[in-house]
Amino acid sequence: LGIVFNELEQYENSLEYYNTGIDYLEKAGIEDLYPSIWNNIGLVYQESKNYKKALTYFENAINYDVGIKDSDPGLYAMLLDNRAHTNLQSNDSLGILENFLKALQIRKDIDDKPGITINQLHLAEYLHHHLQIHMDLIVVIVQVV
Repeated sequence: LGIVFNELEQYENSLEYYNTGIDYLEKAGIEDLYPSIWNNIGLVYQESKNYKKALTYFENAINYDVGIKDSDPGLYAMLLDNRAHTNLQSNDSLGILENFLKALQIRKDIDDKPGITINQLHLAEYLHHHLQIHMDLIVVIVQVV
């Protein structure tokens, strides 16, 4: 239900269902699913343009299990891509390209075709954004000269 409410842009309802899910997981002692839920919560905050909170959830998910790279490379790649995409949306360029490329390589290695497609879309957004910045700079330079 968290995903459905996020798609409907009912972010508070989405977060409520995710937090309820975390409560149930905690009671059941199933903590290995936390990173996946934190990723989804991060996406809710990303969609609602609360980038700082989104990044916090992506970071928590990445750092929760130091072995996530090996135990769940698909989730790890998704987290890297979502973190980079959130950074792009918040105009923070630190490490974006590295994270996009790392996530893309992992997804290629595990043959995650839907993930590869999403990653390439995000990478294209990044390249378009940087191309636009360079084009704006060229216009300014030409006007000065």
